[in-house]
Amino acid sequence: MNEKHALHAIFRCDAGREDGLGHIKRCLNLAQVLTQRGCRVEFVTTEGPGQIGASVLRQPALYANRTSKSRPGSLEDATLLADMRDEETTRELLIIDSKRIQAEYLTALRETFITCVIDDDANVGIHADILINGRLDARREMYADSASNIGSYLCGARYNMVAPEYFDLTDRPSEDCVLVTLGGEDPGNMTRWILNCLAPKYPEKEFYAVVGPAHPDPASIAEVAVSNANIVIVESPESLAPYIAKCSTAISAGGTTCYELSAARRPFGIVLLEAHQTAFARSIVDCGAGILALDVGETDARKMTEAFQAICNSNQAETIRKIQTRTFPQSGLTAVADALLELSTCGNLSQ
Repeated sequence: MNEKHALHAIFRCDAGREDGLGHIKRCLNLAQVLTQRGCRVEFVTTEGPGQIGASVLRQPALYANRTSKSRPGSLEDATLLADMRDEETTRELLIIDSKRIQAEYLTALRETFITCVIDDDANVGIHADILINGRLDARREMYADSASNIGSYLCGARYNMVAPEYFDLTDRPSEDCVLVTLGGEDPGNMTRWILNCLAPKYPEKEFYAVVGPAHPDPASIAEVAVSNANIVIVESPESLAPYIAKCSTAISAGGTTCYELSAARRPFGIVLLEAHQTAFARSIVDCGAGILALDVGETDARKMTEAFQAICNSNQAETIRKIQTRTFPQSGLTAVADALLELSTCGNLSQ
């Protein structure tokens, strides 16, 4: 056995119209750290309409990727994963980041792997050797109904999976720019609505509008930009870091980009696109690290404008930055990687 690759880590995650980009992006962040520690890393993503996981992993192609015709949570997918076991590697770690997992699926996989589940929603059906929930309000008591089926817990902002580069962006930009980034898919095309709402009202500000790879109507964003010279379209960037560096404020969906903006100390408003984002976003809003602009399904121009004015207000923005600094002092990737490697070595990790 090659000692350099004594740990074989398989990531099971997806990206696309239903999953966005947050799951695969944070898995890539963790994969980079594990690779630096000498682990052999592979990914498994779903193939089919609306699925872009494989294409994300090709830009650039850092890790081997196998595609599955079945979604996470199915027994067919569990069989494919079990067949990937490396007989020459004594330590096999499976990291699953999906909202579709079920107890039967996870129980089957624990027979073959040390299993790690990344969760945002206090899922009651989790069976895992280790659970990661980096939500601000996450704690093991949230999983009381699954306590007998979970080995170890990594809960709270200490275990955020934000890339360290975002913590290096804390210098305030000199330009008065706004980042509008609603994830990889933006199923209701709220990007267009937000730009129509704000860009004409604030011609002195430049709006960087991110159009993700699974956006339903990129042409509509281009049409808005034609009518508003202060809109710059950013198509499917590999990283948001260069654009966060340019912008002093942001409008974001309720996913993991909220953590990246907090790491960079950027005041931001949250537009909830789907109900499953609510708990994650609520923990950020409740502590004051961000402002809720719109709830799911809302298109209230007054509320949107008030939230935007709030994050642009110098006094309120400074308060937000102080809270972000206190809440997200550093990336949690090292803490997560250390815990996973300890578990895979001793098989018993108490958190």
